[in-house]
Amino acid sequence: REIWDEVAQMTLQDYDELHGGFGTQPKFPMPDALELAINAYHSTMDERWKKVFSYSLHRMASGGMYDQVEGGFFRYSTTRDWSIPHFEKMLEDNALLLLILTEAFQVTRDPCFEQVARDVIRFLENNLYLPEWPGWAGTQDADEEYYQHDFEGRKKLTPPFVDRTIYVNWNGLLCRSLILAAAVWQESSWLNKALQTLQMLKQRCYLPDKGMCHYYDGHPRLWGLLTDQTAVGSALNLAYQQTGELWSLEVSRSLAEFCLNALLAPRGG
Repeated sequence: REIWDEVAQMTLQDYDELHGGFGTQPKFPMPDALELAINAYHSTMDERWKKVFSYSLHRMASGGMYDQVEGGFFRYSTTRDWSIPHFEKMLEDNALLLLILTEAFQVTRDPCFEQVARDVIRFLENNLYLPEWPGWAGTQDADEEYYQHDFEGRKKLTPPFVDRTIYVNWNGLLCRSLILAAAVWQESSWLNKALQTLQMLKQRCYLPDKGMCHYYDGHPRLWGLLTDQTAVGSALNLAYQQTGELWSLEVSRSLAEFCLNALLAPRGG
């Protein structure tokens, strides 16, 4: 409990009351800190925490950090007030912020959070979804000129390059977010895409004795990283809670056992 209290206090101290978010500049969205704020609000009902995540999300979604045309969040803002982004879009950031928006909506019922969450999914489906696998590409390049245009202007240009590598941990993070969003807003297509992606990860990126690999580019590569086991394992666990399909629980259990057998350090951690 002391560790929790200390981290929570540091998070409040770093909160930018003027512009939302944390710290000064460059300013990253810090979804983990926002999730801590949501959890702190649930456990304390202290309105300060509600303002931390609610105001931060509003400021990010209304500023340059967010693509008002195609949806989706850019990687970070070069300025403290979220006005000038670094224009790369990453699956990781959007997956985590989708989860935060969904959890924030559950607390506040703020229609803005639903609208932005749907917009994030629209961006992901239109730009990073790879139906042939099926899975989700890792990033879309920063192309400053492209993003200066409105919708009509962008239609005449080639969209920024997409790195089609499937990063396993980021795909796991997105599946978890999609499953929760599908439950909250009753959108079965999001749940189906998440389940199809998890099936693909099981078939192409998983071995019982090696766990999940880190990325897939036609071949599974780089085995044994903790982040891949936890991200996909959490998504599989949530998939089981939502569907009752035993395969997802069994693979989730297998990943947990892999972590305990292969990754546990002698002194903990």
